Amino acid sequence: MAHRRGRRRGLGAPRQRLRPPQWSLHEVVALLTAGDRASTSPQPSLDDLPELLGRAKSINPDVTFAMGTRPDVSPAVGMALYRVVQESLTNAHRYAPGARIDVALAAADGRVRLTVANAAPTGPDPGISGSGTGVQGMRMRCELLGGQLAAGPHGDGWLVEAVLPQRTGEEPTTS
Repeated sequence: MAHRRGRRRGLGAPRQRLRPPQWSLHEVVALLTAGDRASTSPQPSLDDLPELLGRAKSINPDVTFAMGTRPDVSPAVGMALYRVVQESLTNAHRYAPGARIDVALAAADGRVRLTVANAAPTGPDPGISGSGTGVQGMRMRCELLGGQLAAGPHGDGWLVEAVLPQRTGEEPTTS
């Protein structure tokens, strides 16, 4: 009998080591369920940022946006930047209600830099929690396009900074 118990324990260990992290399953399911919708639905871009920021201002009027000349970015980079701003605003509203939020976008030397900074909360904690995968998802999105994302405490608030190549994720052109 002791021999059998030992075998069972020994067989269970490899299964536990092979089990993927939980977020991986969520990512795979999201990709699989997107199916044809991903190719036919209009995807957000930099042109949609004013509307997104307008919605954010309806929740917290202390949101600023600074962008010089609109950077020329590929559609994939434009969508990634939009999604990073969207998630950053959501997190700021969730974890720092009422805090000033500054969004800035600039391009130089073939790269685009996005920063979203919020100060300390000024409103009551709404008691809303998230899935805990937002920063990780933003980082993965940026890295897939050859960029990087850093997020963490900054002063009395939080800072998200994404740096991406302006032109990546495009289909090669044929002549």
